[in-house]
Amino acid sequence: MVDTKRNSYLLPIKAEIRKKENLSQSDYIEVNLVIEELSILASSKKRNRLTT
Repeated sequence: MVDTKRNSYLLPIKAEIRKKENLSQSDYIEVNLVIEELSILASSKKRNRLTT
């Protein structure tokens, strides 16, 4: 989700995790996100090889 007023993205966190970590709506947390693009490309190449 995008928050256009803050020019940022919103990351939903499951209620179970919010309770376990004692998080409230006004808390700020730091999240590290790693996108492994190479894995996606490798899977895509395997599919293409199988279909041609």
